[in-house]
Amino acid sequence: LLFVTQVAGLFYSEDNETAWKEISKKSSIVALPFFFQVIGFTKAFMRRLVLIFSLSLFIVSTYCLVNAYLNYRQVGDPTSFFYHDLVKPFVHHAVFFSFFIFFCVVYWLEIGLRSLTGDLKKLIIALLVFFLGMILILSSKLVIILTFIFLLVFALRMILAGRLRLLLPISLLIASIVIAILALTNNPVRERFTDISVGNDTLFKQ
Repeated sequence: LLFVTQVAGLFYSEDNETAWKEISKKSSIVALPFFFQVIGFTKAFMRRLVLIFSLSLFIVSTYCLVNAYLNYRQVGDPTSFFYHDLVKPFVHHAVFFSFFIFFCVVYWLEIGLRSLTGDLKKLIIALLVFFLGMILILSSKLVIILTFIFLLVFALRMILAGRLRLLLPISLLIASIVIAILALTNNPVRERFTDISVGNDTLFKQ
């Protein structure tokens, strides 16, 4: 029904090119249920699927970081490492990309890591640290706040369950250091949050 609604928009839009692009994006809404039904959905399959997705995000993120570094070497502008400029090589949206990464963080901490051992578990933990760094420099205020709340709730649950008693103080220490660096230095992440308290509020009032 959601896809049909999107298609119906063709009859009301004067910009058919944009409308068809939106339909192409939403076509997965129809394809995915059939896909999961055909392959026989299991927890093991989901873990393999998210692993491939996580590694794909890592490769894309690394490419974007390298590209940002090369741009920085040329023009000396650090904004290449942040927000929309960072994912510009793939013509992507920084907030959407942040949500993809946030999904992987939630999956691995809540479900995926439990069934992993050895080197693969260490690899995923390292990947999670990398993803948290990416969420910060992608500078989506919403995703940064959601990530902080999720990590805090996750740490509290682990402590109440009698696991990793040192997790909360260590997490709070690391979070405090990161927040202090972001708050006390001039950087695009700080500027994104400063936008909340400054600017023209006429549209908001309307």
